[in-house]
Amino acid sequence: MDFELILIGKQYSVSVEKTKDGYKFKIDDEQADFMPIDFETNCFKLNINGTVKTVYIATDKKKGQSYAHIDGMVLPIKAVTEELESEMSSAEEIIDGKQLIHAPMPGKIVKIAVEEGQEVKEKQLLCVVEAMKMENEIRAKFEGVVKEVNNKDGDLVGTEETILIVEKIE
Repeated sequence: MDFELILIGKQYSVSVEKTKDGYKFKIDDEQADFMPIDFETNCFKLNINGTVKTVYIATDKKKGQSYAHIDGMVLPIKAVTEELESEMSSAEEIIDGKQLIHAPMPGKIVKIAVEEGQEVKEKQLLCVVEAMKMENEIRAKFEGVVKEVNNKDGDLVGTEETILIVEKIE
């Protein structure tokens, strides 16, 4: 995924590429490997070239401004393109004990890994969606049963389309 980013008033070219162990992150000519360790709402830990960093993200929606807090610094950040904001939006919703899976951004279904009626475990791979030259693995949030599969491998999908639904096992 390639995009432009404005950080502390300066514009950078950013490239993120998935690798077998994590991601390769390139800002202009500087490159680093990073591996997500732990994700929570607006907080994640990254292993960047062997150093673990905790990053907090906050957004002021009224101002349309996001901030990253890392190593005691608060940095204003802003994506120049809307693709980054689209990708960060949720690829699923949970409504009445059902996980509705959507594409994180318009893309192509690389793989549907489950079938209708199949029982799934928490964190089990449900499908893979390619968007912006990056594959996004979408996993089950809980144990459940696949109630609907609305697409097949190779289908093009938008962010509003429901790819599949998993119903929680009580």
